[in-house]
Amino acid sequence: MTTRNYRFFLMMGLAGGLSLAMACSDPSEDPVDCDSGDANCVCTLDEDDSATDDCVDGLSGDEGAACSCELIEEPEPEAEAEPEPEAEPPVNNDPPPAFRFVMVEDLVANPSGDFPGADVDAIGLIKSTGEEHFAQSFEEDTDIDCEGNLACDANSLLGAPDAVDPATGTCFGGGQPDASIFTALNAGFVIVQFSSVEAGDVTIENGDSVHVYEVGGTECGRFDDDAFRVSVSVADAITGDFKVMGEGGNGTNIVPVSGL
Repeated sequence: MTTRNYRFFLMMGLAGGLSLAMACSDPSEDPVDCDSGDANCVCTLDEDDSATDDCVDGLSGDEGAACSCELIEEPEPEAEAEPEPEAEPPVNNDPPPAFRFVMVEDLVANPSGDFPGADVDAIGLIKSTGEEHFAQSFEEDTDIDCEGNLACDANSLLGAPDAVDPATGTCFGGGQPDASIFTALNAGFVIVQFSSVEAGDVTIENGDSVHVYEVGGTECGRFDDDAFRVSVSVADAITGDFKVMGEGGNGTNIVPVSGL
């Protein structure tokens, strides 16, 4: 074999050995991606896949057992969900309640005589504008005892006052009582409203006042004042509750409306 041929075979052998060495150390097949102790690194022994926390460069412990490590990537944190917008409060499109009924109650403790209790000539609703409307009808729930009562007809208190003369401050023209033009409540009560075909729909509002024309010293300059209570319905129905507005017959017969 010539020197030239020897060199050729020597070079071929070196090239083959280099190729084999490169094939055996392909980094793409290297199982060691990290070492124990690195963050998120999980290592196991190759012989039994048991976990180990001592694996460096593919070897574990003093005995040098083969081991493999794998880097476990942490999942990316989920994006925080956008907070749901607060629900808008429901819109109430209902019209405000209308108040239409006034109740006048007799507060006389022991009513007696031919005209027992508070003697009512008329009931007026004075609006905040100064306009006054008078009771146009009374409800069937009205309760007036006619026993021993010469003036128990509730119809007599409807409309404008006719026993009381607001212009002169007198009653019955200065004469004797006429039982046909006023109503004695006799420990009872009357419930009225102010609406009618002629008057239209008259409702009661804060700022209004209720004027009870009670036949007594305040309105007439004679006879006794008799106590009464004024309440307003808190609903658009006679079956609703009533809210007390105040009392009269104690020097004043006009009761303001508030708190509705």
